[in-house]
Amino acid sequence: TMLLGPCPVLQGCSTLGQGRSHTVQRMYGCDLLEDGSIRGFDQYGYEGTDFLALDEDMLTYTAADAAAQITKRKWEEDETLAERRKYYLENTCIDWLRKYMSYGKDVLERRGEAEGDAAPGCKQEQGQCRELSLAEARRGPGAADPEEQHRAQQ
Repeated sequence: TMLLGPCPVLQGCSTLGQGRSHTVQRMYGCDLLEDGSIRGFDQYGYEGTDFLALDEDMLTYTAADAAAQITKRKWEEDETLAERRKYYLENTCIDWLRKYMSYGKDVLERRGEAEGDAAPGCKQEQGQCRELSLAEARRGPGAADPEEQHRAQQ
């Protein structure tokens, strides 16, 4: 398992299994920067606080506190774990990111086009893109605002 063992190695097992639930959070992903360089991150939280973070350059984990040192040591016993995660972040994740970005390429590359060609979620007003309200988005493009129609009739 990700946290190794029958119970998470996070805080040890002393408080686990005593009818109390625990929260483990993981946030990972990758960034493709404008200069073409890439950056990945793999971070863990426990009970709402920082716990461990992968240092891609050093292929080690940074422990946020003494309790996290237990998991850090356990994970670093497997010398390939950090390498596998780094590979995922710098290759697989970037490949998927490029793929998804290509799906929205046309919209992402639009600049200053005609009012009728505004990007989704955008309403052109005086040459500027204004974010649509939820009600406007639900009505669809070109649909009249019932409140504006009511005010105009008064």
